[in-house]
Amino acid sequence: MSKIDLKKELKHLYLPSAKEVVLLDVPRMNFIMIDGQGDPNTSQTFKEAVNALYGLAYSVKFALKKQGIEPDYTVMPLEGLWWTAGGNMLDITNKDDWEWTLMIMQPDHITAEMIGQAKAELKAKKDPPALGKVRIRQRGGSGGHKGIQSIIASLGSQDFPRIRVGIGRPDGDEISYVLSDFAAEEKQVIEEAVSTAADAIHCILTEGIEAAMNRYN
Repeated sequence: MSKIDLKKELKHLYLPSAKEVVLLDVPRMNFIMIDGQGDPNTSQTFKEAVNALYGLAYSVKFALKKQGIEPDYTVMPLEGLWWTAGGNMLDITNKDDWEWTLMIMQPDHITAEMIGQAKAELKAKKDPPALGKVRIRQRGGSGGHKGIQSIIASLGSQDFPRIRVGIGRPDGDEISYVLSDFAAEEKQVIEEAVSTAADAIHCILTEGIEAAMNRYN
């Protein structure tokens, strides 16, 4: 049976370099998603959402593999959108007020019917508390970046260019790593990255996105 690993095929989205600014054209993707609120480190709702999403993601994968439906695939990593009510800036000292959407991307050949069947089988076997909250949606691709949902809501469209600056991969807790301050030795690197990103934005506005992609990718 053939097998795909979309995290590797979409390496530019899921494993970006920490050493350069890259202009991305993010394709539309299909996700299973759960919305919630609360501190991701302590919230029972958050834990239940993670369990339900991974439970469903693996249920879909193994159900299709059992039926011989190709290609087999590697389950994608958890992604998240984070914001606070009213569009206010995230307050890292008060995570209880955080609202979030957790999601796991699904390969293009996975249909809503397949997910529905796997959901019914998972409910019969284990019935995770948050399973009923799972929804399926096609997204323009936030890449897990916090705040992108607010931009999409403000513009009323997912069709806009994005510039991503890689920050490396954590050894420990991913959420704490992403939300922590830059270390002293990293500040020069990030200042250079921000400067390059600003130049890329100027290029997009003055010469167009294709010129910017050719110059900065």
